[in-house]
Amino acid sequence: MAKEIRVVFNDHEMDIYDYVSSKSSKGGFLKDLASREKKRDDNYINSSCAIDSNIEKIFLKYLSQNSIELNKDECNEGHNDKSEFEFNVDDIEF
Repeated sequence: MAKEIRVVFNDHEMDIYDYVSSKSSKGGFLKDLASREKKRDDNYINSSCAIDSNIEKIFLKYLSQNSIELNKDECNEGHNDKSEFEFNVDDIEF
């Protein structure tokens, strides 16, 4: 069963309408464009899932090989309680 989609271009989109109208097969052009965009989306989703999965595997392997346990006190060593970016509002001159 064939499906149909109607596309309406507003006045500010006339340049796009003229471009699509200049193609020998307007429907074919839009189908090809949609197909390429779908493939791009699928590739992006698949690659980001693979990257996230690989990063997690590498991180867990690194932690297990090095017997690393994160300790809150170790993370704070060598740091002052006061940030270098802290300031007092009274210090601002107008």
